Amino acid sequence: MSINNLNVDKVLINTDNIGGLKAITLKAKLNLAMTVIIPIANNILTGFSVAIPDHFTSYFLLSDIIIGYYNSYLMLGVTITFVGPTTEEIYSSSFE
Repeated sequence: MSINNLNVDKVLINTDNIGGLKAITLKAKLNLAMTVIIPIANNILTGFSVAIPDHFTSYFLLSDIIIGYYNSYLMLGVTITFVGPTTEEIYSSSFE
């Protein structure tokens, strides 16, 4: 498991008690900090794994699995490939 990309999209400053705090500067500094944090987080995440099967029943193979999170939505992308039964399986199941 690893993090490929992590960016701050919007920064909204409701109250500024410090003085001179700019949202664009804060956003740029947070995104710069992410370039330092991502390798550290990836070193921690290498010890974790998620077991995802490579097949669903004997007739469907799963590949190109993508898990993503964007705009408060979790995305799961999977390519499903149908693998038909072999001739021997067809004949053996029809005579049983």
